[in-house]
Amino acid sequence: MPRNQYSEDLMDALMSGNIEAAKEIQSKIDAEKDAKFRANFPETAKQIKKDTTVVNFNTVLNDDNSSARKIYDFLEKNIGDDWWEDEIETIDRLIWLKYGSVLSEVNKDKVLALRHLCRNDAAFFDWYEFNQMALSFGGAIADFDFIRKPSPGMIINAVHMLNYVRPDREKQFSIDVLKYI
Repeated sequence: MPRNQYSEDLMDALMSGNIEAAKEIQSKIDAEKDAKFRANFPETAKQIKKDTTVVNFNTVLNDDNSSARKIYDFLEKNIGDDWWEDEIETIDRLIWLKYGSVLSEVNKDKVLALRHLCRNDAAFFDWYEFNQMALSFGGAIADFDFIRKPSPGMIINAVHMLNYVRPDREKQFSIDVLKYI
C-alpha cells in the first residue's frame, strides 16, 4: 500500500475514534518500515534493541489540563482569526496536518465550546448554555442528557472566558444567568 494511503487511513481511524483499526494500521506501518530498514542496513539492524521508548511532548493541544484560554489563543494565532467559521472536521484536519495531533475528548469539547461561543452569544442570556460552557471550559465534558452542576471555580473560569472571547458583550449577563451564577 502506498505510504500516503497508510497515513490517510491512520488519520481517518484516529479521527473517527476507531482505536483498534489505528493500532492495526500503525503495526503495518511499523512492520513495513522495519523490513525496509533491515533490508537496507542489515548490520545496523542487528545492533538495534527492540525495546524503544516513545516520548510524547505535551503541547496545548494534547494536554487535557490546558486552559480554554490557552487553547483559544493557540487557535487564533495558528489556525487563523476566523478559525471558528470552519467545521469541526476541518479544524481537526488542520490540527492533524499542521501539528500531527488528534484532540483528546476533553480538549475537543473545549474547542467545540469555544467555537460555539464565537458563533453565538447565548451563554450570556441562557443559564443552560452558560452551565454547559462552564463544564466544558473546566475540563468536564458537557453532557446534554442530564444537568451537572459546575464547581464555583468552573463558574468563575467561565465568566472570565466569556468576557475574554466576547468582549463585544461588555460583560452584560442576563438576570437568569446572574441568578444561576
